[in-house]
Amino acid sequence: MNKFLKTGVLVASIALTGMKASAQVYPYFVDFETDSIKAYATATPTLLNGRNWVMPGVFLGDMVPTSDKYNGQHAARMRRVDNTTGANGSMTLNEDLQQGIGSVTLSHGRYGSETGSTFGVYYSTNMGSTWTQAGSNITPGSTLTAVTIPINVSGPARISIRKADTSASRIDIDDILITGFNGYATNVVTVARTPLGANVPLATDTLSFRFNQTINKGTGNIILHNVTDGSVQNKAVTSSDVVVSGQDVTINNITLGSNKHYYVTYDSTAFVSTTGNLKSTGIYNNSAWIFSTEDTAIAPPMTSLNETFSTCLDPALGTFKYVSKTGSQTWRCGTQGHTDANSVYMNGGFSGGANDNEDWLITNAPINLSSTTNPVLEFWEKIRYTGLTTKIVAVSTNYAGSGDPALAIWTTIKDVTNETSTDWTAFSNISLSTYQTTPFYLAFKYTSAATSGGAQEWSVDDIKISAGSGSGTGISERKTDGMTLAVLGAATSEQIVLGIALKESTTLNIAVYDITGRKVYEASQHMQQGANQYRIQNVHLTKGLYVIRVNDTTHSGVIKAAVQ
Repeated sequence: MNKFLKTGVLVASIALTGMKASAQVYPYFVDFETDSIKAYATATPTLLNGRNWVMPGVFLGDMVPTSDKYNGQHAARMRRVDNTTGANGSMTLNEDLQQGIGSVTLSHGRYGSETGSTFGVYYSTNMGSTWTQAGSNITPGSTLTAVTIPINVSGPARISIRKADTSASRIDIDDILITGFNGYATNVVTVARTPLGANVPLATDTLSFRFNQTINKGTGNIILHNVTDGSVQNKAVTSSDVVVSGQDVTINNITLGSNKHYYVTYDSTAFVSTTGNLKSTGIYNNSAWIFSTEDTAIAPPMTSLNETFSTCLDPALGTFKYVSKTGSQTWRCGTQGHTDANSVYMNGGFSGGANDNEDWLITNAPINLSSTTNPVLEFWEKIRYTGLTTKIVAVSTNYAGSGDPALAIWTTIKDVTNETSTDWTAFSNISLSTYQTTPFYLAFKYTSAATSGGAQEWSVDDIKISAGSGSGTGISERKTDGMTLAVLGAATSEQIVLGIALKESTTLNIAVYDITGRKVYEASQHMQQGANQYRIQNVHLTKGLYVIRVNDTTHSGVIKAAVQ
């Protein structure tokens, strides 16, 4: 795809030019920015720039920055249809290009460090009845590389790109440009645009786009439409604000507003090729070039928080936003949540190594808990992969709401760096009473280092603030999928009351250790499925911190209690 930010694919020629459906713009370009195929192995035709493709074993969803090779935001990732078995993946143009094919240019790269994969380019002149390979198989490398394959057929023709080997390795294909036979062309076409996508910085003051060949100024206008306010910024192509350099066009002195939605149009007469006097296709609709800007306004304080990420859609992360200080990886929407299919995750690692990353997940607005009694935080988390990764939960009362988090003071309220469970695990009853009178921002901070040799993937879900019970000693509740532990009320020298919730009836061993590791209490108790209470009594504990371990043959939990 174009080497810029995400937006929709180049729109169909009929939408841009008003041509009849049978007309075809040459050259024909596909950049896969329409991420419509979210899963592999689909045989459903997919419309890409006005023409249908069939792509079994191909994925156009969210890319993995550390593994996929792509320009812009998406590529076509190809594998075997059934992952490691079945037919090889393929990308087949499902209809003919009527004026023949001169050549096919595309970019390719291997997925991560997966090797052993090859692909071939084929063409058909009889509506797909038989196919002829153009050239030899191609082996993708570790970087995205462009290659041009001559076809040179004069009549109606179509192409197919096919994984050629039987390995499970995956291949990325991007930016397919098909020229007409013997240089036949109808227009110059746009192959890259910026800005695109969401959260475009307000400091952006230019529009830029690139054509497939060198161009000159023509006549007409480029218009930036502000959908939110209903206003426009009109630039005549003859203006000094419009600068042409070879294939590239830059429109200067553009002004963007906070949290606005925009689209760009321009006349087909605005740019013409330096040879052949070919016009551009132009853009005449409100969907071909769209983007939106970041929201720099400080949102009013939230008085509660219960984020399940059920509406998560990159880059919108519910009531949170990501701030990436270091590295190209960011917090993203996950597809394996705690109670549903939604969560968020951050991964600074890749197969065989790690990247330098510092990434924050921060509430969109400050949180005001002045009306909440003994406020406590709960969240669920799980880990995948191994490596040295720092994972903390922190709050700040002086974060500006946007910009560099390092400019604010952050206090860690929970450090889960040493947590390595691959199952969803909850941390609850984390006291926020200290911040009850002052609005604050809540953040989850992830840090990885390239020197560590690997990094964990950290998933977070079901972040909730609620009113706590008891005196609020700051000792957190601990949950696993089979057992939930909590200290109920204040822990005293004469009694500690445990709340124990079980998924099934079992006999538990309960042991208490002082800060030196000395066991000061031990007992066994049969408990029923559901909620239970257990009283640790007649131990005569001194003031201090104690560790309570509860386990049976399959589950184990640890919780701390501060004896007052």
